[in-house]
Amino acid sequence: MKKHIFKNPLIILLLCILCLSCDKEEPANPPAPEFAKVRPVNMPAFFEPGESYNIEVVYVLPSSCHTPFGLGIERKGNSAEGLRNIFVTGITRKDSEDACDEQEEANPEIDDSFYISIDQQQPYTFYFWTGLNENGEHQFEEVQIPVKSTKPE
Repeated sequence: MKKHIFKNPLIILLLCILCLSCDKEEPANPPAPEFAKVRPVNMPAFFEPGESYNIEVVYVLPSSCHTPFGLGIERKGNSAEGLRNIFVTGITRKDSEDACDEQEEANPEIDDSFYISIDQQQPYTFYFWTGLNENGEHQFEEVQIPVKSTKPE
């Protein structure tokens, strides 16, 4: 004698429909990171070789619908000159459309910092991201910090 678990094809069809019709929430796409304007705070007048410095910055969230995500710090390259050219951007993410009000005026400023060790004798140049121009090109505030000579005078 054969045992059939499902004797009626209608029951199988109903089970399939029930399984397929369950509300499966698709994972929401995480919001893409966006840049935020950055300005330096209390930059030193000069660096000394072999020392480390805490560089303080402030970045401004693009709107009240954005949350801070940190700083983007990137050197221009691996050469001695490239290592002394440092690009700094604020990184934000836009909150879900349901959780924010674009009409709010507040663009909070976020205090942040990063460390840099001075291992070169030439000046260091920082490029702080200030936005996009009318052609969509990235714009930067350039700040050059000389390195104090270690040669006796």
